[in-house]
Amino acid sequence: MTKLADEEIEEIRMAIARKMTDDDKDPQAVIDDDYGGDTDAYFRVMAGWHNIPIGVDRALKNIIFILSDFSSYTITKPIIYYATKNLDAQEILELIAKLRQLIKDIEEKGKEEMTRLDNWLLYIRRMKGEMFCFLEEKKYQDDKHTIEEAVKSKSLAISQIIALLKE
Repeated sequence: MTKLADEEIEEIRMAIARKMTDDDKDPQAVIDDDYGGDTDAYFRVMAGWHNIPIGVDRALKNIIFILSDFSSYTITKPIIYYATKNLDAQEILELIAKLRQLIKDIEEKGKEEMTRLDNWLLYIRRMKGEMFCFLEEKKYQDDKHTIEEAVKSKSLAISQIIALLKE
């Protein structure tokens, strides 16, 4: 387990400060009394308490953002390095396993969407009859293509990230 990164510690400190009341014990006193002076252990517990992702979970969150449609980042070695720079070799392997699971989840979600789409078209055909579904058939083909392309592109992007992590 690697040491917490400075930005992780700072985010945890800010969360502690936001929720701290006058009745709360000083964090340094808690570290000394309850954690035997182990600052890292205290911040790891506080990260969990305040729902702040650290380590592999933080890297995964950053990678998911990079993959999102809202991100303007492209998948490059420096970007992936920045997202994972604080991970050791064991944590990189754990991240790769989580990314592989993410690919499976995306593919499963794609199958679910295709099933939903197929069921929708069957319903329309029953309601309108085969001969009167031209527009719905076109929409079905467009939506099917969109789902297939989305699953393929996200899976490929994640595979590229995994390849970069293995280098």
